[in-house]
Amino acid sequence: MKRTHRRAGRAPYLQRTARGVDETLVPRWVPYVFAVLSLALAPGIARVFASAPPLHLAMHWRLAWGGFDVALAALLAATGLALFRRSALAEVLAAMTATLLCCDAWLDVLSSVGQGRSATVAAIGEAAFAELPLAALFAWVALRFARAVAEARPSLQREGFRIHHRRLVPPARNDPAQLDGEPASQPRWRQWTPRGHAGQPGLLLPWWLPAACLGLAIVLIPWIAWLFATLPQTQLAAHWDLARAGPDLALAIVLVASAVALLRRWPVAEVLVAMAAALLLRDAWFNVLTARRGHSAGALGVAAGLELPLAGLCLWVAALHARAVEVAWPYVRSLRMEAARRDTKAQPRVK
Repeated sequence: MKRTHRRAGRAPYLQRTARGVDETLVPRWVPYVFAVLSLALAPGIARVFASAPPLHLAMHWRLAWGGFDVALAALLAATGLALFRRSALAEVLAAMTATLLCCDAWLDVLSSVGQGRSATVAAIGEAAFAELPLAALFAWVALRFARAVAEARPSLQREGFRIHHRRLVPPARNDPAQLDGEPASQPRWRQWTPRGHAGQPGLLLPWWLPAACLGLAIVLIPWIAWLFATLPQTQLAAHWDLARAGPDLALAIVLVASAVALLRRWPVAEVLVAMAAALLLRDAWFNVLTARRGHSAGALGVAAGLELPLAGLCLWVAALHARAVEVAWPYVRSLRMEAARRDTKAQPRVK
């Protein structure tokens, strides 16, 4: 009886449903795969610390860094476009952008050691005043999306939402666009304006953020050209053991957190799996391009056989969540509009 009472008191989104009646958004085996792979990373991280030399002759250094910054610029532009269109993919793209910015800061600082004191101070200053603050901004963007849907989840369940074939299915009732008295043909980008006041709802995110993302992507273009023009093809990189093991350790932690979040059905799960995908893609890119002579085939095999398929799995999981947010968002917005109207009516009138 005690166990039955405890289960009855669990939150609705943690309760399991009978097979065939309802499904989880993500297959049940996915978090266990993440947990096993995070444990499998432990011996590899230990081996890197034990055997990787502090100095490493990195091949294709120019392409590794130039390509990385091209990917960062593309992610910034895609995030800005998704925010402008009010697409739920903005949550996934913002999380990946934040992750790559942190990786950029980490590798910049470590690779600057040995190139002179001025280079190290410049790298630390760039990380502290540009890359890490921008990473915090994009992490905040991703968490804003997750929190907005999390707040509305109990109401969505009461409305009759269910998951079928890995898709969130709304109740077969009135069009959600009609819940707040607006026409159903309203463009999607106008539907992402939650919680202001009854007459004019407020924005979930600052209005200038999409333009800022696109502006940052444009600023990166001359920087990428400068990298391709000035970076050497090979580089004797310092602290290579720490440079390689640090992102691997972060990946293991993120995979464990993703497994727990998926098992507990926390809204932050899609943010974590997007971060894991970004770390895996970065790892595959740098491992292949900076491998020592004669080791490129092994790095390519690991990337093609493990890192890229796992990154694809993470992106698929993140896309499932983003698609569910797209379905739920008109209802989320209507609930926030109702709350705004109640707040307006509850405010005392000034005579």
